[in-house]
Amino acid sequence: MMQNSLDKLIGYFAPGLAVKRAADRVRLRAYEGASKGRRAQHWNAGRSSADTELAIAGVELRARSRDLERNNKHVAKAASVHADNIVGEGIIPRANTDDKDLNKKIDDLFDDWVENCSPDGQQTFYSLQHQAARGMVVGGEMLARKRIRRSSDGLKIPLQIQPIEPDLLDDAKVAENAARNVVNGIEFDQIGRRTGYWMFQVHPGTQKFWGKNNLQSRKVPADQIVHLYEAQRVQARGAPWTAPILLDVKDLQEYQTAEVWRKKIEACVVGAVIPNSDDLAPTGDDNVLGVTMKDARGNNVTRMEPGMFVIAEGGKEVNFNNPAVTLSQESYHRLATRDIAAGLRVPHVLMTGDTSQMNFSTFRADMVAYKRFIRAQQQHYMLPMYCKPIYGWFLEMIQLLGLIEPRHIPVMWTLPRFEQVNPIDDIRADLMAVRAGFKTLKQVQTEYGNNHDQWIAQVVEINEALDDKDIVLDTDPRHTTLQGQMQLSETNDGGTGADQE
Repeated sequence: MMQNSLDKLIGYFAPGLAVKRAADRVRLRAYEGASKGRRAQHWNAGRSSADTELAIAGVELRARSRDLERNNKHVAKAASVHADNIVGEGIIPRANTDDKDLNKKIDDLFDDWVENCSPDGQQTFYSLQHQAARGMVVGGEMLARKRIRRSSDGLKIPLQIQPIEPDLLDDAKVAENAARNVVNGIEFDQIGRRTGYWMFQVHPGTQKFWGKNNLQSRKVPADQIVHLYEAQRVQARGAPWTAPILLDVKDLQEYQTAEVWRKKIEACVVGAVIPNSDDLAPTGDDNVLGVTMKDARGNNVTRMEPGMFVIAEGGKEVNFNNPAVTLSQESYHRLATRDIAAGLRVPHVLMTGDTSQMNFSTFRADMVAYKRFIRAQQQHYMLPMYCKPIYGWFLEMIQLLGLIEPRHIPVMWTLPRFEQVNPIDDIRADLMAVRAGFKTLKQVQTEYGNNHDQWIAQVVEINEALDDKDIVLDTDPRHTTLQGQMQLSETNDGGTGADQE
């Protein structure tokens, strides 16, 4: 490092101070954002752990986030967009053993259980997935509990899933000793493994909660709970996805409300009949112009109402009100919603429906980035934290019931497909990728949201039915090309020739 004359002088008389000056200079040059100068003097950044911050702010964040979801169209739309893309029609599991008959048996049992897995009888496993994904976006997290039913309940598979909002977790439950560690209502053992959830019996926001037996939380074993949240840091609980934009949305709401009221106030007075300027003479009292304002009926004006036409005493001239036009309102609204969309991690066009500033290329780029984000949420959180544990409960139950032999059951998950932005080009790209060996047909079918084995069975069934009736469709690649021409096939003498009718 270069030294100036002052550095050399300080180094001669005070070597320790010189070293400190040099270290401070290196640190400030390396990370300007950590400087203590005038630009950062009011920047009070917290140093708490994620769990400590959520213990302090989590309840208020959830309350404000839910309030905006109920009352703000942009937040409500963003929550729906995220849930619709993460889950869609459902993230579907299919048994993937080497025994096709066993696979079909398990899948049939699961399809029957899907319709009866909700305690209230109103939801399916896939609608529970959608509810959990939306709860993660708005409330930061969502839980579900395994419920084993009695034989008298009449269920073929006595297993149901109870959705639980994070409010039922006892945030105040904190403990730390040699045997356990409780953080924000979640209990861990010595190696950091979850062992239990301290939960209330009913939602704290209901009147029923204030009963004698409901004020005390109880421990639920961790193997009975699934907990869905996005772990952005080392943390036990999740934060609402709306946290970065809560104040921005509130400010935009207030701005829009102010604009609406300004227009209403301007619209109150259509016009006025006023005296000539020469007739106005100050009187010295409260009515500085000496003019009394009356409505069309001759009553003194004491309040403003829409559509009023006021008449000044001695009025001779008619003036009409010209409401002001705010040209910057649209541009401000667009910039504000773009910031909100960025904070919610959703494409602006999907949140607002505004395509006025977008072309095909930018839309496609947004969709590619959003698709990658959604796939990450599915693979990192939705599948391992929610779908796979619940499917494991299902497999465990049908084995305990003796419906299948105990064994390891591999599973293949079919994710919801994304609607194609440009179907012709996208399908052509998939076709070229399969022919070049970059993808397998099974991969492409899975990306389209199809189960490969079921798809093959359907194709075989359709082809057999067509061949049985001697029907050749233009869409049958066994007989016709993409251009509708007959495919070449081997002749009896080993050569090739066109198929003959």
